[in-house]
Amino acid sequence: MFRVRLLLVLLIGAWLAGEALGKQKETLRRTLVAHKLTVDAKIVKNADQPITSGAVLDTQKEFVIGYYADDASGLLKAPIHFARYDRTKGVWDFADVTDGSVEGVQGACFGSVLSIRVVAGFYVVDTHISPSAGCLLVLSADMKVQAKFFGWYLGHLGDRILVYHRNQVHFAPVHPAEIATFDLQSKKDTVIFPPKPDQQVRLDLIAALDAFYTSHPDYCQQNNDPCDPEYFDSSLEGEIVTDNREHAVAFVISYEVQGYGQSKEKPSGPPKVVYVYRHVNDEAKLEYREILIDDLQARYGAASLKRLVDPEILVKLFDSDAAKKRAGPVQ
Repeated sequence: MFRVRLLLVLLIGAWLAGEALGKQKETLRRTLVAHKLTVDAKIVKNADQPITSGAVLDTQKEFVIGYYADDASGLLKAPIHFARYDRTKGVWDFADVTDGSVEGVQGACFGSVLSIRVVAGFYVVDTHISPSAGCLLVLSADMKVQAKFFGWYLGHLGDRILVYHRNQVHFAPVHPAEIATFDLQSKKDTVIFPPKPDQQVRLDLIAALDAFYTSHPDYCQQNNDPCDPEYFDSSLEGEIVTDNREHAVAFVISYEVQGYGQSKEKPSGPPKVVYVYRHVNDEAKLEYREILIDDLQARYGAASLKRLVDPEILVKLFDSDAAKKRAGPVQ
């Protein structure tokens, strides 16, 4: 994930460098024409003003663009401008997001617009902060801000649940991934990874780290490591998959030590561990299973994440006596 977001930064930088070398700047008019839209200057204001750092959503039903005005300063300055064209009605709507503050951080959401998606009638806008941080804006159908929170989009379930990756501190000694859900109706935020209670893979790594820290009393200070055996590197590998039938989510996590000053002697966990959840829409019923990727085919006859969230496989994962024994007690 770090590499993907870093690549986006490099692409944006290359685009800006091209402009600096005399490349013709993008304007709203050029973007709209490229998407086969007619530009009426009486309706679309400032169509010839240069724009930058935007993204579009283009479907048979609608066209949406989010962008910044380019004042040649090289800085992104509020607001984020949004324009929406309803292809079925032939009607334009315009809106500006002027407050990008999140959790007391002024202007945190005012980064490059990376993507715009429609989820259950809401527009979910991904903006860039750093290679390991982003901000999500949730806009209503009339382009008004309904929610803002730190992280980046991973997927969604049905008409309510967003799944997203929470931000990480870049270049910190330890990088534990956090994956959460956001309920678009109740606005409730729920962390689903790291999961609780811990199952065997995480318990084994916690025990190994605890023994390592005990036998290396000088390690913490020398390596600026928090030395909390329950706080360790984890990273999302690839994309998540979802299935609405059981509100299920599956993804792969690596527990390998990521570096950033950590000793090679420090215990590292498995490189690929699969996590499967069901009832993600209901915290009271939410449950998960942890499986080493090498065990997938042998245990469940399923070698792909998409197959794992099928209701038939979920029964084997969660409801068989053998699966319950492996998972241990549920909190």
